[in-house]
Amino acid sequence: MSEVVQRVEEKGKEEEEDSQTTTDLPSPGNEEVGNTEVEGGSKVIVEKGSSEVVRSGDAVVDFPLDHLARLDEQLGRPKWVVPVRHDDDLERLLRASIKLCREGRDTEVEACQRFFREGLTLSFTRILTDDAVSTWKPDIQRDIYNNTVLLVELCVAKLDKDWFVLLELLALVFNPQSRWHSYNANVPPETCGKDPEKLFAMPQEGRPHSHSKIFGWLLDMINLFGDLGGFQVLHDRIVNGENLTVPLIAALIRPFGYCAEFLLESVYQKYLIPIVDKVIGFLDGLSNDSLKKEATSEARSETFSSIMKSLRHLCRRMEGREDIESFRLKMILRLLQIASFNGKMNALNEINKIIPTVTYHPNFSPPDDDQMQAEKLANWVRENNVLEIVLRDNLHQPQYVEKLDKLVRFCIKEKVLSLQDLDRIWACQDGKHEIIVKNIHDLLVKLAWDFSPEQLDHLFGCFQRSWVGASKKQCEELLEFIRHLAEDDKEGVMAVKVLDLLWNLAHRDDCPPDTMDHALSAHIKILDYSCSQERESQKLHWLQRCVEDLSSEKWVFSALKHMKEICLLYLESPVNYVHSHHRQNQFYYRNEIISHLDTNYHLLSHICQNLELYMRQARDASKEDDNCEPETLYVDQRFSHTQQLLARLDFVRFALKDGQLWLGHQQALMVWESLVENPAFASDRDTCFRWFAKLVSDEPDIEPDTVKKIFTEKLHRMPPQHLTENGFRCFDRFFRMVNINERRLSAWRRGFITENVDLVGLDYLWKAVLLAPDSIVYKPIELLKDVYTNLSNKLQQDQIHLDFIQTCMQRLQVAYDNLQQFQPGQIENEPADIQFGFNTEITKLVRCLSLLKEYVIECDEEYQDERGIPAHGKAAWGRAFLLVVRYSSHHQQPAEDFELASHSNETIAAVRRHILQRLKLSYQSRLELSVGNEVLRVTDDRRTVSAVPLRDRAVLNAKLLFSNVSETSMNSSDNSTDSSEGSPLNHMEGPNIETEKMLPSVLIATEQKNIDFFLSLCDFAILRGFPQLRDSVRNLLKLLPTGTRMLGEMLDHCRDCSQRDSVSAFNSLRSYFVAPTPSPSRTLYLLEISHAMLMPSVDFRDSESVDFQVNFVVCGGLKLLLSFLTDKTLLADAGNVMKRSAMMTIMKMLKLLLMASAYGCIVHVVQDMKNKQVSDERHKAAMVLQTALQNIIPVNEQKLRHTASMLARQYWEKLISPLPDVSVVRSIQLLAWSAACGDVSLSSEPTSIHNAFTMLSSSPSSRGVDTEDMHLARDSLEVLSLSLAISPHVLTSLETSQDWKHFVIDTLLLIRNRLIRITAADQLFYIVTKCSFSTSSFISFISLLFSGVESVAKDHAPTSGEFFRLLARLLNHAHQASVQIAGLDKLLEEELKWLLKVREDTLASPTRQCPVEGPLLDGHLSLLVELLTFRSVAERHHIGSKSGGERLIEIVMSDFLFPASRLVKEARENPDSEKQELSEYVAQPICSTTECTQSAFKLLNALCAGCSENIATLHQLLSSYFYSGQDPPLCEWEFIPHIGPRPLKGFVGLKNAGATCYMNSVLQQLYTIPPIRVGILAVEEAAKEFVVLDEQEREGEKKERKQRERLNNIDDVEDESEGQALQSVPSSSSDDRKDTQKKVLMQLQSIFSHLLEGRLQFHTPQGFWREFRLWGDRVNLREQHDAFEFFNCLVDNLDEGLKTFSYSPVLSEVLGGAFADQKICRGCPHRYSREESFTALNIDIRNQQHLFESLDAFVKGDLLEGANAYHCEKCDKKVDTVKRLCISRLPKVLVIQLKRFDYDWERETAVKFNDYFEFPRELDMSPYTAATLAKTEGEEIPSPEETEQKIPGDKPETPVSTHYHLRGIVVHSGQASGGHYYSFIRVRPQGSGSPKWFRFDDGEVVEAKIDDEEEFKAQCFGGDYTGEVYDHVLKKTHYRRQKRWWSAYLLFYDRADQCPVFDEALQSPTAIPKPMKSIVHKQNLEFLHHKSHYSFPYFQFMKNFLILNGNHIKAVLERNPHMTVGVGTLVHMCECFFFSPYL
Repeated sequence: MSEVVQRVEEKGKEEEEDSQTTTDLPSPGNEEVGNTEVEGGSKVIVEKGSSEVVRSGDAVVDFPLDHLARLDEQLGRPKWVVPVRHDDDLERLLRASIKLCREGRDTEVEACQRFFREGLTLSFTRILTDDAVSTWKPDIQRDIYNNTVLLVELCVAKLDKDWFVLLELLALVFNPQSRWHSYNANVPPETCGKDPEKLFAMPQEGRPHSHSKIFGWLLDMINLFGDLGGFQVLHDRIVNGENLTVPLIAALIRPFGYCAEFLLESVYQKYLIPIVDKVIGFLDGLSNDSLKKEATSEARSETFSSIMKSLRHLCRRMEGREDIESFRLKMILRLLQIASFNGKMNALNEINKIIPTVTYHPNFSPPDDDQMQAEKLANWVRENNVLEIVLRDNLHQPQYVEKLDKLVRFCIKEKVLSLQDLDRIWACQDGKHEIIVKNIHDLLVKLAWDFSPEQLDHLFGCFQRSWVGASKKQCEELLEFIRHLAEDDKEGVMAVKVLDLLWNLAHRDDCPPDTMDHALSAHIKILDYSCSQERESQKLHWLQRCVEDLSSEKWVFSALKHMKEICLLYLESPVNYVHSHHRQNQFYYRNEIISHLDTNYHLLSHICQNLELYMRQARDASKEDDNCEPETLYVDQRFSHTQQLLARLDFVRFALKDGQLWLGHQQALMVWESLVENPAFASDRDTCFRWFAKLVSDEPDIEPDTVKKIFTEKLHRMPPQHLTENGFRCFDRFFRMVNINERRLSAWRRGFITENVDLVGLDYLWKAVLLAPDSIVYKPIELLKDVYTNLSNKLQQDQIHLDFIQTCMQRLQVAYDNLQQFQPGQIENEPADIQFGFNTEITKLVRCLSLLKEYVIECDEEYQDERGIPAHGKAAWGRAFLLVVRYSSHHQQPAEDFELASHSNETIAAVRRHILQRLKLSYQSRLELSVGNEVLRVTDDRRTVSAVPLRDRAVLNAKLLFSNVSETSMNSSDNSTDSSEGSPLNHMEGPNIETEKMLPSVLIATEQKNIDFFLSLCDFAILRGFPQLRDSVRNLLKLLPTGTRMLGEMLDHCRDCSQRDSVSAFNSLRSYFVAPTPSPSRTLYLLEISHAMLMPSVDFRDSESVDFQVNFVVCGGLKLLLSFLTDKTLLADAGNVMKRSAMMTIMKMLKLLLMASAYGCIVHVVQDMKNKQVSDERHKAAMVLQTALQNIIPVNEQKLRHTASMLARQYWEKLISPLPDVSVVRSIQLLAWSAACGDVSLSSEPTSIHNAFTMLSSSPSSRGVDTEDMHLARDSLEVLSLSLAISPHVLTSLETSQDWKHFVIDTLLLIRNRLIRITAADQLFYIVTKCSFSTSSFISFISLLFSGVESVAKDHAPTSGEFFRLLARLLNHAHQASVQIAGLDKLLEEELKWLLKVREDTLASPTRQCPVEGPLLDGHLSLLVELLTFRSVAERHHIGSKSGGERLIEIVMSDFLFPASRLVKEARENPDSEKQELSEYVAQPICSTTECTQSAFKLLNALCAGCSENIATLHQLLSSYFYSGQDPPLCEWEFIPHIGPRPLKGFVGLKNAGATCYMNSVLQQLYTIPPIRVGILAVEEAAKEFVVLDEQEREGEKKERKQRERLNNIDDVEDESEGQALQSVPSSSSDDRKDTQKKVLMQLQSIFSHLLEGRLQFHTPQGFWREFRLWGDRVNLREQHDAFEFFNCLVDNLDEGLKTFSYSPVLSEVLGGAFADQKICRGCPHRYSREESFTALNIDIRNQQHLFESLDAFVKGDLLEGANAYHCEKCDKKVDTVKRLCISRLPKVLVIQLKRFDYDWERETAVKFNDYFEFPRELDMSPYTAATLAKTEGEEIPSPEETEQKIPGDKPETPVSTHYHLRGIVVHSGQASGGHYYSFIRVRPQGSGSPKWFRFDDGEVVEAKIDDEEEFKAQCFGGDYTGEVYDHVLKKTHYRRQKRWWSAYLLFYDRADQCPVFDEALQSPTAIPKPMKSIVHKQNLEFLHHKSHYSFPYFQFMKNFLILNGNHIKAVLERNPHMTVGVGTLVHMCECFFFSPYL
């Protein structure tokens, strides 16, 4: 036995007693008894154990299993433990293993083998290599030594058995670099005293390269190894042994390579030299196949490196063994020649290990054993063509190419890289895959800096040769590579060469434009960041080269573009920089370098001359081809004409701007003449205009003199007809600049101020106004208007205004005179040029009028004060309405409301003034007015009420801020002022008339000749048929104040007529309005003046108005207006517009005068009553008239009533005659009728009007009436009522006329404008109820309406609402007035029959769809309500609830209002009814609209009013429906159901439980796929099981609810706690997987059923949340998951669930396709393919922008070549092969995942890519299928359909389509850490013919507008967008490019041939399993039950019901206090309604 072993055993016996307890291993700073922590989370303890006996066959083997188990447990701890103490687990296991090995039985004991593999290896690896070695105490180190000695003994025992595990541990023990040996290196050996001849190793003192440390314990172990015969066993195994392999040799010699320096010479001589010779011979004798086989795997390839390293270490001590390096190179060469990729990689690694250690001094002894002579290695590389070998293959692997870098760099350094080698490197990438190209380019970029000048020039020659014939992409790759060569060049050597190369490449004739741009862009980048030493000179040099290119027409475009880019590299000069002409260096600022170029090379002139030359060529080329366009003309065959122009012009502008240069006169002329005067295309002129406009900006780049010359010499001579928008913008800029330079204009903000109206170019501006094209005329008008409105205060503005007005009028007069030369009808016979001139004059008139209009508007807008001289269009009282003023004072008094009459033409100042008067405040009081939150400022006082805007009954808040005068001061007469007494002192006291007279509009109106001219012009336009001219004149006249002279004339004329007799006065007045020479415009203008004087809009004309009102009445004004109505010749030829305006004015005046006439009649009666001359009939008629007046005229017409009353009191004699007769009333009727039709010209033809109405009603696409017609119709209807109120006898003659009947029906039913229908219904009601005390007309009218109920009303049901409301009001009036109407019983009977028939038809319909429209049903219900008021209580009891009667209350309640509640009640009373099959529509009420529902409730009220029996019946029904106590109690007072109804023809959403949007979006997609929906719902067995489970869960919930109720802990937990409750349930490993899959299927069935037939807005899939498992784990409802992950998991679960019920996996059938994993041999005709199924394609979007690009990359594949080539089984050889994945079978529905999510391993976080990615609506997958790809490659392979076996005689199947239509998109909004999912789905709504896009966003489903391409892009493609961003610092909003965080994630496409199948499936109803249908139906019932109960109509009904019947019972009790019938019922109903839902 070895001495070392003996000492170990003796030492163990001595310490045996001490080792009985646990001994600590010390750890720095942390020492505990029995458990010592060590660095690295480890500790070593020793525990004593015992052996156990195991049986091996028949023998009993002693092996300590308990120690092995304990060792495994301690090693597996997070803080591992190795028991190394004496007699502890490790030592016992080692001793037992040694014993078994010596006995040869170790292989029979599995525990021992496991110990070798696991515990032993892990223990010694940790104790010898762990960082905690240095913390262990010396006794622990000794114990480790003892265990290691035993390990060596074990290794020797198994050395001849080739145990790799033990050999690896032996190498670890013999490695002096291990941490344990390094820490104990200074421990002396214990074998020092031994005989040296018996030693195998000893310290190496004095030896070269020896260690300074002793490594005593290592020497002991080596000597122990030798003592145990280890070296002999090693020698025999290698030298004499068999079955040697490369890995075995590596494992055997590796330990001794580590310790070679410690071995003695004798060991070398006896053992190691033979071993080395044997190993070298073995390796040298390996055949190529064997060597290749050994080097195939990566692990084996590394063994060669290990062997070589060990051999080098061993041979270093052997003399004469220098040939080992040659052998090493030889083996490397063999590996390079024959090995695979891994072998070559290791060979290159070996070379790279040699290169850093080579020595360049032959006589120098290398300090490192790995070094060899550089010359030797270089010769080996050259002689063996190593570079050629390594470049053959594997270049697509980046790591392989990286290994080449050092080798090639070494060859360059040693000058063994020949030019042929350089050609080989370049050729290996030529035409290869882009990955290879990139790898080689990157390699050359790294090496380029080491190339010699000759090599670099040769490489550049390779570049240029490769350029010839290269594709565009190859050229771009080459350019990018060339640019990279100069990236890091700081000295400029490489950069200069690269710049020359790029320049030459860009100037090749075969270089396309895009590639040229790429090359020049690279050129710029190099100039920018390379050439740091000579950068400035290089930039200047290349600028000079660009200037030289300007002489060559061929390269001008690229030279200009490149020159600009180079100039941009220069910095801009500082603000205060002073240019120095004596520069010491070549540094320039940008403006200096541009100036330098212009000075030395005349750059600008050169470019302008070149532009002239180019334009000559372009004109010649355009003449040769008449069809060419600017974008298609290529003069130089490279760039289009547009590009050429813009390049030259843009550079000139850039040089002017950045070079701070002026464009000279000659240069500007050259540009102008080339492009404007001699253009090749019309667009050239526009381009030039745009360019010059930019030059003449705020910072002009043209000399001022040049600007004026161009403006006066060129622009002025251009015909205005040729002006474009850009042309006039150019004129505008020149006009402003020239006049600013001349000081005639001055700049002000963004505009100008006119300092002198004698402007340069003003005449041309006038020409532009009159002659410019219509599309731009608004621009010169705007400019000319600004000239005359933006006047300086220094100018005499009044005179300028007069001059401008005179100029306009003169131009108008000239044009008008020219037109007057032609008689009507003459111009049509004139030549074309004469007609053109005529139309030009018309245009001039219109333009001048438009200019005047804009001019007047601008001047009026600038006038800040209140207007006292209003515009003609606003001079009369406007649309009247009431303002509700809410006043609050500063005295903290509560706000008070009062009404204030106003009108649309009143100013805010007047409103403010009226409020002050109403509040009795002084005008000095400061009153703040506001509408909502918007305060009306003082500057708003000039605005009219309609401009604010305010509407009728609008609330106007008034707040008193302060007052200079007491609030009661208005009572004092001292403060009263008369509005006529001069101008007010305060702006609140009224307008400043004197100042206002200086306004241009007033100046124009003051000159009567102007008004006369405009009226003549308007008449001319009417006569000649020029509506645009007519409208222009009328619009201008409305803006001007009323003509002063005409107003005065009218006032005087009326005053004079009032002095004459009535006949003479009337004739004179009529002749004044209707002159002998017809003038429609004058007549209309006079009518408007009359209206303005009768009802002025301003208070300051009150005195004039009163006089005029009196005079107009006295001289027969009423008679005149009535005569106009019957005069068919009045404005007969004026056209609809003029006639409508005239009639509108007449109606407004008639409304006043007829009301005054009515009041006059009443006054007349009152006067006669004083004289007792009034009969009862006259008195009654007066009372009726007075009542009528109170109703006919709206309440807001207070001004009208006041004025009419005032006139009637004073001049009633003049007003009571004449009264409207039949002809007048009929004319008003026809006018209202025709206006409602929209055509006033038909007002004399009643038949035509009726026919027009009939046509309108039958044409749904016809447009409705416009606003003016609507106002005229409504005013005419009010005047008609007034007329009939005054002359009620006329109604008798009207109602007998058929026209009257048509008029009534048309205006109530056929007109589409609802406002007209409302007005007609109101006025007709007043006509028949207020205008006559006779009942015959009333009854006749009701009969007329009833006659249309079953005919016209039915045919026009959508517009019948007003018709029925009028009829109901009439019936109500008849009841209130006790009018006896015959036939009411029959009418009631018919209405009841109609209603019951509707019910019968509805119930008979399978869809329970009401056969009549809502307005019609509502109308009949309203009629029934009113008819019941005529019935007695007993009759209503019979109809309502009596047995044998109609029992209408029950019918209305159960069918019209609460069918769902009835069904719920029946289900509760009979639980078995829940299982009965019911139609989904049974629960739908017949009253489906709010109006119908309210009418039905009114019907119930009508039946129950005063009828105790009906009340009891209703109470019983309501109690059984809602107050039975079976509904769950409410917990909030004002409860409204939180879930709305399903949208009409819409879809049901899904509730989000917190973060389940990923579920909802996918579930909706699957639901809308018909075959999936049908397949899931077809599993009847699953539905039956679901019902059982559902009932069990409901019972459990009921028990839990009862328990909570007992604990008084009832909470609404569904919304707040359901997610948390579900998520808190831990995942159970005991859940059966199949059971889970079945439950998921059942829950999805439930979801689909609710989505299909649910009536709620959204469904809550609570069961699905509970049952679904995401890959086996429960889901946390508050935690979001990936939608695609959920999709995959759900598809798997559903298909497996379907299989458990023996159904086919429908999801795989619909969504499933197949990949073809192909290997296509290039060297032989064979191909191999293997199918793999898929349910979705995963598409990478990074570095792609379109789905097509990603799909191209998806099927592109990889090339397997060289060593990686594929072994073709059929050819039995390796061939180059394309390996790719394509599609062999297309699914019916294709799902594509866009991979927008990834994980960043460096930051350890998920990331989302929001990059722009586009996908099409129509997708063709043909290019990505295996068949198409094969056909493209010239091969034919059968499709999957063709390969299937067919039954003989079967018809061939139709080929599967490859076209797809987009059907759905799942969008993710947010980031990877969180966000929101929603879906877009294209689906056909219920009852709709065409599919639409809908957005399914959890519970909300709305129609989406992504049919629009821009919206589609914005919603789905991601990328950037420009959005508003609010800057909180600057307090403003600006725009910024932002990332869209929402983008498409999953795409769903329907295959084209499946679309008809899907459509057919959608047409037929989807069957729902009966059990599931019952559940859905029950939920629908519950929802409809609660919806109808907790609704506003029901609340309102109960309120009205209780009030109505409460008042009735109160009245009964007052009559009979003992009568108590019905009181208890009402009280109980109150209790139920208010308290039952909460109890």
